Amino acid sequence: MIPVNWVAILKELLTSKQGKDKDHDDDDDEDANDSDDEEEKKDMQESPSVADARDIEVLKPGNYFWTVITKASHDILYYQPAQFVNKYIDKKLKPEVVQLELRKLQYITLLSISLIRRLKRIHLYHEKMSENSSVSLHGIWMFNSANTFYCKYIKNNRKYTYIESQKEGSNPFDLPDIKKVFEFHESNFLSCIDAESIQTIIQTDGKSLFISNEIIRYIGTLYGETIDLIEICWIAIPTLFKLISTRESGARDLALRALTMLQSLDIKDDRILLLKAKLHLFLASLYLYEKNEADLSINTVNSELEDVEAIQEHIQDDKIHIALSHYVAFTRANFYHRYKKPGYTHKRHHSQHSLEDTILTHSKSEYDQVLKLLRECEVFLKDLDHSYDIERCKIALLTAHVLWKYGQVNDPTIADKVRDTIGVFNVYKLQRLEVKATYIYAQIRLL
Repeated sequence: MIPVNWVAILKELLTSKQGKDKDHDDDDDEDANDSDDEEEKKDMQESPSVADARDIEVLKPGNYFWTVITKASHDILYYQPAQFVNKYIDKKLKPEVVQLELRKLQYITLLSISLIRRLKRIHLYHEKMSENSSVSLHGIWMFNSANTFYCKYIKNNRKYTYIESQKEGSNPFDLPDIKKVFEFHESNFLSCIDAESIQTIIQTDGKSLFISNEIIRYIGTLYGETIDLIEICWIAIPTLFKLISTRESGARDLALRALTMLQSLDIKDDRILLLKAKLHLFLASLYLYEKNEADLSINTVNSELEDVEAIQEHIQDDKIHIALSHYVAFTRANFYHRYKKPGYTHKRHHSQHSLEDTILTHSKSEYDQVLKLLRECEVFLKDLDHSYDIERCKIALLTAHVLWKYGQVNDPTIADKVRDTIGVFNVYKLQRLEVKATYIYAQIRLL
């Protein structure tokens, strides 16, 4: 519907005087066409920066029938399809743009992960105790080794180069540049969490394979590739908004939107179930670190964790089932621990004693409850592999913090365990946790 060389055509329409000149003969027209062809070839051979500079000189921002031009800065123009073009594509050309939708998802997924990694690399964000997001690269937050998108684009970093190259020194890719890229693509990030586009791609692919009434995953098909994509993309984008967006509700709204989209897709696949669980854990951590009323936080965090427990019942993979039990218990333990700092008073509005009321109003009960949850976490992780070592270190660190807080560090091995976590956090470059572990270790040694 729109020619490949649309930028050159647009320039011709907006800047050329041939159309207004009535006195040109046919030979002149032919010469002009030849000249245009040569100019177009020349434009395509020039670098993007030169082309952009030329655009900014000859094109004015505004609405031009099927495209909208906006000016982002003194030297950059943005071209966006007009609204009616988007509507026409949605209604009439969905099957024809399936591959384009897929490529857009792939690009935005890589961009999201690249920006998250860059923020970590230049130390603008550090993993928290209950992170539960794409910031983490361990436990259930690791990329699935069988994921086709991971294997093709991320595993060996060969095609994963958007902003991964060294950009330090006098021209670093720092926070202002990251924010600029984020703002450029914000509408693209939002449009990628869309059930209709995903459904169109899947339906175009054809058939699902059923054995004993269960859908079997098959690699290499459009269906499989699409599910693999949203398995990464639909948690990476909310994570990116959490790290960069100026709107406090941005990350939360996107996670809730992704859950709504997954519900409407109604796909019976363990990858989708795990993604749903991750999104609920992501929301629980958002609420955990928000400065809200205690009652509201208790309700929201526990509601999200109960949703994870409901999803667990439908997951067939035993290891994932056990791992989710750990994340639920650990998030609860950290939440209860955070909301019982000295000077904190819980205002109870109900006469009936709930578990949360008991935990928040009786220091001995809260101390025992947190430690009980952490012991459960140790049991859950006992038979899981080394990819859960960071989770084990977090358990040791939070246990030591609770024991130190209540003056119950009676076991001499506690200090040794915390010292070991410092080394692990250092290896994985988790500086926030490393500093916290060092502080707790020093406090215990001073007892």
